[in-house]
Amino acid sequence: GHNLPFDPNLVTPPTSSWSYAEAVTSFCTYLDQRSLQPRFDFDAVAAVNDESAYAAITVLKSRGARVPDDIAVTGFDDLAMAGSVAPPLTTVRAPFHAMGRRAVEILLGRLHGEEYSEPFVLPAQLIVRHSCGCLLPTITEAAASVDEHIVSRGYERQGLAAALNEERSAIVMEMANAVGGSSLALQCAGQLLNGFIGEIEHGTGHAFLSALDAVLNQVATQRGRVKEWQRAISVMQRRIMPYLLHKKTQVQANNLWHQARVMVGEAAWRHQSWKRLRTEGHARDLRAIGTRLSTAQTLDDLLDILAIELPAFGVPCCYLSLYVDPLHPGESARLVFGYDEHGPLEIAPDQRVFPAKLLAPEKVWSRSERFSLLVEPLYHRMEQLGFVVFETGGIEGGRDGELWDALQMQISSALMAVQLHQEAVNARREAEAGWQLAEERQRAAEEANQLKSRFLSMVSHEMRTPLNVITGLSENLIQQRPADNNPALNSVYRDLERINISAQHLDNLIRDVLDLAVSHVGQLKLVLERLEILDVLCPVIEIGERMAAEKGLAWQLEIPDSLPRISYDRTRLRQVVLNLISNAVKFTDQGEVALCIQATTKVVTILVRDTGLGIPKEDQGLIFEEFRRTERASTRGYGGLGLGLAICRRLVELGGGRIGVESTGAEGGGSTFFFSLPALEESHEAAELAISKVYLLSNRESSQNLFNLLVQGGFEVKEIRIDTQADWLRPILDAPPGAVVLDIQDKNQQGWEVVNAFRSNPALQEVPILFCSLFDNRGAVIEMNYLDKPISANRLVRALEQQGLIPDHQARNILLVDDDQAILDLHTRLVEQRLPGCLTRRARNGREALDEMRRVKPDLVLLDLMMPEMNGFEVLEEMRKDEDLRSIPVIVMTSQKLSEHEMQQFNNGVAAVLEKGLFSAEETYAQLSTILGRSKHLGSEARRVARLAMAYIHEHYREPIARKD
Repeated sequence: GHNLPFDPNLVTPPTSSWSYAEAVTSFCTYLDQRSLQPRFDFDAVAAVNDESAYAAITVLKSRGARVPDDIAVTGFDDLAMAGSVAPPLTTVRAPFHAMGRRAVEILLGRLHGEEYSEPFVLPAQLIVRHSCGCLLPTITEAAASVDEHIVSRGYERQGLAAALNEERSAIVMEMANAVGGSSLALQCAGQLLNGFIGEIEHGTGHAFLSALDAVLNQVATQRGRVKEWQRAISVMQRRIMPYLLHKKTQVQANNLWHQARVMVGEAAWRHQSWKRLRTEGHARDLRAIGTRLSTAQTLDDLLDILAIELPAFGVPCCYLSLYVDPLHPGESARLVFGYDEHGPLEIAPDQRVFPAKLLAPEKVWSRSERFSLLVEPLYHRMEQLGFVVFETGGIEGGRDGELWDALQMQISSALMAVQLHQEAVNARREAEAGWQLAEERQRAAEEANQLKSRFLSMVSHEMRTPLNVITGLSENLIQQRPADNNPALNSVYRDLERINISAQHLDNLIRDVLDLAVSHVGQLKLVLERLEILDVLCPVIEIGERMAAEKGLAWQLEIPDSLPRISYDRTRLRQVVLNLISNAVKFTDQGEVALCIQATTKVVTILVRDTGLGIPKEDQGLIFEEFRRTERASTRGYGGLGLGLAICRRLVELGGGRIGVESTGAEGGGSTFFFSLPALEESHEAAELAISKVYLLSNRESSQNLFNLLVQGGFEVKEIRIDTQADWLRPILDAPPGAVVLDIQDKNQQGWEVVNAFRSNPALQEVPILFCSLFDNRGAVIEMNYLDKPISANRLVRALEQQGLIPDHQARNILLVDDDQAILDLHTRLVEQRLPGCLTRRARNGREALDEMRRVKPDLVLLDLMMPEMNGFEVLEEMRKDEDLRSIPVIVMTSQKLSEHEMQQFNNGVAAVLEKGLFSAEETYAQLSTILGRSKHLGSEARRVARLAMAYIHEHYREPIARKD
C-alpha cells in the first residue's frame, strides 16, 4: 500500500443502512463530537458507498471545504448517480455480476461434492472522476501529444496494417480493457481497429465510422457504457499515432478520431435519452400496475390483475407462492399463481404445496426450459409472506434490479393490503355478528328490564298495599287508645303495636329489595336538603331506645351539643341509621347499644356500637355485599336477607361518604359500624324566605306569556329552565316557594320527575304544583296536589289544611275514588276520623266518580291516578270541561313506585289535558288565581290585592314605591 498510518479517531461509527440521510447525520455528529476540522485534521474521505460519499461532499461544502480542492472524496459501488453529481464521484466498480456468477458456480460445485480451500479474488475497477482531484481519464488520454510520438522507424514505405502487425493484438486488448475488458469489448475493439486501418490505407468510405456506429449500437443493446468508448478512441490515438509519419495521414486520422468522439458523445446522449424514456415508461407501467393492484380486495382479484399486467409488462414467466406457515418460511410454500410460455399453470390443489427450497412444484420445472430466473422475497416489514419467481429475459434491460425490486414491493404491498382487507372484512363480520348478538341481548335485557319493572310494580302494589293497610289500621287503632289504664286493653294494644312493628319490618324488607333493584339500574337517587342531624334523627333515637329496652339492653347516646348541618336525604339518613341500630340490637343478647355522633368542620361521623356477636376479620369486607351474611350469624340462627348493609353502603356512597366496621373478630367482642358524610360550611347570612314566591318551571322559550300573566296578577314570580339548568332543584330547596307552576312541553318524563322530586322531599311536600299551558290565547290548568298511597293520618291532615278543610264541625262532602277496596276503606276511616261530621262518598272507578260529582258536588276529591276503565287524568279532563266541576279541589293519589308505563301514562295524561286548551287566557288566569289563593302562603286576599295595587302603581307612576310605603 501507501504506508498510510491507521488512526481510529478518523473512522466514523456504522449506521443502520448507510443511506444519504443517515450518512449526513452521522458525519455531522462525528465531526462535532471529535471537533475535526476539514483541511486541518484530514485531507480525504473514503466512503463505504456512493451515497455516503455524496453525503460527505454535502457536509464538507456546508462547512466551507471545497471538493476536491481542499478534500478528496471517493465512494464505492459506482451507482448511476456517481457520474451525475458535482463534482463527479470517483468510485470503485465491483464485479457484482462476476461475483454472483462465481458464487453460483461454487454453490453448484459444493452440491456435487467439490471442495474449495483457496479464496477467490475478483479484481475491482477504479472509476476515476473529479472528486478525488483527478481529471476524467477520457480528458487526460485525449490530450496526448502527437509530435512527441512521431519517430522515423522505417515504416514510411510499409502499410499501416503491416506496421501494426506485431502490436495489433496488444492495441486491441488495451482498447478493450479501457471499456471493461469483456469479450464483447474485445470483439468490438477489433472491429474498430480493422475499420480504421482499412479507411487509412485504402480510403474505404466511412469504414471506421460505420464500424463505430455498429459497435455503439451493439453496446447500447447490451446495456454497456457507451461513453466509455471515448477512452478506447484515446487508446487507439495514442498507440497508432507514432506509426503515422505523413502529415496528410495524421490529419486524416485526427479527423476520424474527432468525428468518432462526436459520434460517441451523440450516441451516449441518445442512449441516455433512451434509458430515461425507458425508465419513464417502466415507471408509468409500474404505476399503472400499482394502481390496479391497489383496487384488489381479495387474493383472487390480485391474481387476476397479475395475470393481465405481468405478460403485458414483458414478463414471460412468473410463479408466485405464499408460505404455508409464515413463522416457519423454510418448510413449505403453496403456489397460488403461475404462468409460462405455454399459458396459465394447471396444477391440482393437492399438488400446489411444495418444499420452499424448490421455488416451485416439480411439475413447473418439467414443462419449462427457462432458467434465467430471478427470485424476489415477498414481505411486509418483518412479516414473511412468500416469494415470486420471474423470468427476466423478456424485458429489455432485464438486469435492472431496481425494476424487479419495485415490482416485488408492489406485489408485497398488494398482498398485505388484501390480507388486511380480508382481516377487516372478517372483523367487520364478527363485529356485525357481535352487534347483532348485542342487539339481541339488549332486546332480551330490555324485555327482562320491562318484566322486572312490572314485577317491581306488582311487588310495590300487590304486596305493600295490604301491608300498608295493616300498618294504617293498626296505627289508627293505637292512636285511639283510651287514657284509662285497662289491663285487658293494654294487652290488646301491645299486640297491635307488635303487629304494627312487624308490618313495618316486612315493609322495610320489601323496600330494601326494591332499593337494591333500583340501585342496579342506576336509578337510586337522593333528595338533598340542608339537614339538622339531631332533628332528623329524633324519631330514630326513640325507636332505637324502645327496641333496646324491649330486648333488655342498655341504650347509650353520645351526641355533642353542637353539630354542623349536612346536605343529604332526610328519609335515607333515617333509613341508614335505623338499619345499623336494628342490626346492633338483633345481634346483641346482653350489654348495650350506643349511638354516637362525632363531628369536625368537614366531616360528620355517625357510629353504632354494640357488645354483641362480633364480626370475624375475614368477613368484615364481605358483609356490605348483597345477600352476604357471616357464617357466625347463620349458624346461630339469626335471620335476614343480607340486603340492609348493601343498601346502606350504596346510599352513603351516593352522598359522597364512606361506611365501614370495626371489630376485634373475637366472638362476643362486639362491633362498631360507622359512616361519615361531608359537613356543610356554616354561613352567617340567613337564607331569604321565599314562601310568598311562585316558581315558574319550564322547558321551553314560550313561557313568557304565562310569566307576564302571573306578574300582572300580583304574584312574585321566578322562572327556572329545568331543561338547561341541571341543578334546578337547589334554589327551590334553599328557598321553598308558596307554589310551583309547571309549563312543560311535549310528553316527556320531566313532568313526573318534578312531581316526584317534590313528593320525595319533606321540605317541599306541602308546596302546591300546578301544570299549566297558555298559547294562542288558550290555556288549561291541572292542580297537582298529591299524596302517596296509602295516606298516613298526619299527611292527610296537612293536605286537608292546604285545601282549607279543618275539623270545624262544618258539614263537608268529600269524594274518595280508588279501585282498591281495602285502600278505599282505610282512607274513608282516616277522613272520617280527622274530619268528624263530614260526609264521605266512594267511587270504584272514574266513571262512577263523575256520576257522583254530577249528582252531588263535593267539596274535595281524593282521586287515584292509575285506575282501569277511566284513569285519573281522564277524570280531570272531564272535570275541566264541565263548568260546574272545574273548580272542585282535587288531591291525586299515586303509588310510591311508578312503573315506566305508569310514568308514561302520567306524562301523557298531563299533556292530553293541557294540549286541549280548554279555556281562554282570562279563564286560565282565573283558575290559577283561585288555586293559588287556597295556598296558606299565597291565599290572603288582602295580600293579593296589595300585590295588584303595587303592580298598578309601578306601572303608572315614575317614582318607585316599596311595601313599607
